[in-house]
Amino acid sequence: MSPECPLAPTRRASVVLLSFGLVLLLALAQGARAPAAHAGSALTVQSGAIGLRVKDGYEAARALARGWAGDATLVYVEAADSLWADGSANAWTYLYWSPQARITRGWKVRVGGGVTTFDLSFPFAPPALEDGWLDAMQALTTGGKDPGFRRAYAAGSLRVAMLSNGLTLHSGPGRTTWLFGFGDGADPGREWIGDALRGTPLAERPGEVPEASGELAGGRARLTPWLAAHGAAALVKAGGAQGAVTRESGERPRWLSAREGAALSRLAATDAALDTLGLGAVNATGGDVDADLAALARWREATAQTDTLIARAAARITGAQRDLAAERPTEVALYLVLDARARPATIRVSIDGAEVARATYADAEWRALDAGAWAEIARRTARPGAREVRVDVEGADRRTQNVTWRGSLPAGQLTLLRLKLGGGESKAAALDFVAATAP
Repeated sequence: MSPECPLAPTRRASVVLLSFGLVLLLALAQGARAPAAHAGSALTVQSGAIGLRVKDGYEAARALARGWAGDATLVYVEAADSLWADGSANAWTYLYWSPQARITRGWKVRVGGGVTTFDLSFPFAPPALEDGWLDAMQALTTGGKDPGFRRAYAAGSLRVAMLSNGLTLHSGPGRTTWLFGFGDGADPGREWIGDALRGTPLAERPGEVPEASGELAGGRARLTPWLAAHGAAALVKAGGAQGAVTRESGERPRWLSAREGAALSRLAATDAALDTLGLGAVNATGGDVDADLAALARWREATAQTDTLIARAAARITGAQRDLAAERPTEVALYLVLDARARPATIRVSIDGAEVARATYADAEWRALDAGAWAEIARRTARPGAREVRVDVEGADRRTQNVTWRGSLPAGQLTLLRLKLGGGESKAAALDFVAATAP
């Protein structure tokens, strides 16, 4: 059944969440049938693209990321499935880093409208992408004017499209770049790197050989193609770009083992020094040696107790995290999109017959929505289970209409609904399910 959206008190007033300008909707390919879990969420892919444009899926991923963590920033984008020659793909992966949670969470957005959420097993925190980056299709068109691009293009098919900040260039200041890899078969091929904000060429070089060894926490199978092949190098570059050493977060055995190893090394050196000096003085001051050995034993006992306390604290933290995870709220967010210059004046939202939100709109809001932005009508917490959501719309011309959505709201997840209002000859309203994910 489709998740349902009972809405709870709005955390903040209705605001425009998505940037002005070209805001493209996450979509099903035209004429495709939505999966049962996403019934009613049929959207349209931008015409002229073979697959899903990277900016088509970006808006849905950004809305989900803001629902997860208010401080989440986009740090990495890569084509995750069937990259086409025009720069579109069947799926794109968007990685967001939350400094407060110290978690890197990814959303894989597919051309059919499906969304998969996953967390990396290690903190991956390169610098955030700069605003205003070009779509991959536009970057390819601009780069085609560069002789270096044509040299890379001759190496074979387009097989890598990766957007990052500070991970591709070996020298110079960090900047947001597109990396396009060309080649066929096992040959590394060639890579072209361009400024993602302006499309200007920065480098053309032989493709980097995939890493032959080295393990990553959680394995490489779930990562995107380029990150799976160059994950260790990417972690080193990301740590250098942020000016900090990257390490596992929340996994006591990994970081504590390094600490214990260093402590044992220092202890071995201390023991060797005691042996060298003690043997020369033992005949004269045997009592002092005994006292030193006793002090060393006490120190070792204190160290063992400290490690035990650390282990107990880590166990309590893990237990608390499990308890908190079991009590995550069930939330619903409702967004408004206008089509053909519709002019809503008042929108009322009701859950199971009870009004839970009301929003009004005028010229300022209409102009923003005409530009393609999504506007949040309300965000609420609610009880999970079967619910009926009704939206009543009164237009600026005093005409009224309503639309209803029924389904089941999954416990502990954030559900996104989209209200689409039409103008002109087609004024029918539509209330569609977009996605559901863990907050």
